[in-house]
Amino acid sequence: SRAGIRTQVVSTPREVALGCGLSVRFALEDWPRVVDVFRRSHPANLIGFYRVAPRQGARPEITAMPVM
Repeated sequence: SRAGIRTQVVSTPREVALGCGLSVRFALEDWPRVVDVFRRSHPANLIGFYRVAPRQGARPEITAMPVM
């Protein structure tokens, strides 16, 4: 991306099940830069940020990520 953050458009995990069904995946270590881009651009169609942590043999753990 223009901000130097590596991203990938993916299907939204069904556990989140919000919005149009598409999400943007990025590495957790890029979180501070993602928040910075969000604060500068305030995209109107953004529903929220979620951390999806895969678990062996179980549904992934979904955590809402607050933008403070």
